[in-house]
Amino acid sequence: MLRSEDKLNAVMSFWISNLGWDSSALRIRPMLFGCSLEKRLIPRAKVVKYLLSNGLMKKNASIITPFSLTEELFLKKCVTCFEEKDRSRLLTLYQGGC
Repeated sequence: MLRSEDKLNAVMSFWISNLGWDSSALRIRPMLFGCSLEKRLIPRAKVVKYLLSNGLMKKNASIITPFSLTEELFLKKCVTCFEEKDRSRLLTLYQGGC
């Protein structure tokens, strides 16, 4: 039980404190609480933040959708569809680079 509670708190803390995003998105897709922070949420968050800050993702686009996509679909829609310069940077971010 404690492990589950710790996981919920870690995901919620990352979402709100580190990303500064609204927790209501997590209520829409509670399955994200089951995802690995290190393997899925953090790498995808880096990509989404890059897309938003570089105008490659619309400000009104769902920030939750990229976290719900399969690996293949995420790469197709959020990484490999961009021009080489951005694609290279996105791959680096997604694979754990800074």
